[in-house]
Amino acid sequence: MFRRIGATAVIISIFVLTAMSLFAAHHESKPRIFGLYTADVQLGHTAEYNEIVEKEILPLLKKHGVELIGAFGNSLGGPSNQVILLMAYTDLAHLQATHADPDLKKIQAEKFSKIRVLHSRILVPTSFSPLR
Repeated sequence: MFRRIGATAVIISIFVLTAMSLFAAHHESKPRIFGLYTADVQLGHTAEYNEIVEKEILPLLKKHGVELIGAFGNSLGGPSNQVILLMAYTDLAHLQATHADPDLKKIQAEKFSKIRVLHSRILVPTSFSPLR
């Protein structure tokens, strides 16, 4: 089990670093924080979850000025029913205001019953990060 957790952590770290580097290279206006969301979806419901995210969640987040940096399925080193999203926010207040949106809360309450576990991390660029 230790090897599986280690491999997943390495894959997520590589994903985050790559996505942040690509984002920095192509965007002048750099957000200061990122939300990394890892959803373990019930087996057999990943396509349904992805459709809800794509068609309902992302348009709502875009209205709030949140930018999707990357969306990934896990294909090596972790569960196949895992979906990983990296979102860009200007600051913590922006993140909190976005997550307080009643429409977002309603979608989550009504349609996210297929999520077994959701891990949320707030990432802040280091002093040497190209995103700072």
